[in-house]
Amino acid sequence: GPRAAYVTEIQATLGDGPCQWAARSRAPVLAGDLTAGRDAARWPVFAQQATAAGVRAVYSLPLGDAHVCVGTLDLYGDTPGELTGQDLRTARLVARTLTMALMALPHASDGQDEELWLGGLAADHDPLYQATGMIMAQLAVGSDEALARLRAHAFAQGRTALDVSQDVVAHRLRFDIE
Repeated sequence: GPRAAYVTEIQATLGDGPCQWAARSRAPVLAGDLTAGRDAARWPVFAQQATAAGVRAVYSLPLGDAHVCVGTLDLYGDTPGELTGQDLRTARLVARTLTMALMALPHASDGQDEELWLGGLAADHDPLYQATGMIMAQLAVGSDEALARLRAHAFAQGRTALDVSQDVVAHRLRFDIE
């Protein structure tokens, strides 16, 4: 829903949060209480923004294996609390099933001309990649620096990185004249 999409964008903008950690570590990250304690202290800015949006807990499981992460299964809760053993087993089963489904998708190199059923998901973030490239050219910096600047600008303006990237791609915002 819209709340989950917004919290996902917060993590993309900050470059930090439970889902980002799960993707990097390729291990589940179970943040049962973003309102206080260890989880709130691990990601203070994310926790503040997530709780302001009504999310009190995040459970993120990597999709992939020990060598590759193709995404994360992210579950959001509106009340603090840990997953039960049964809930965690179910989440792991769903993550394994999603991983198998994603790995079984045809690739463009397989001679498929048809739009893949998940094609729209990746296209939603195309402006972020395009804007990063444009900022690289504008400032003569590498991709990490360009993305960091885009994220910093978004955070300072109280916007998401995707919103700012759309302004860059539409030539409404340039980083070499700020």
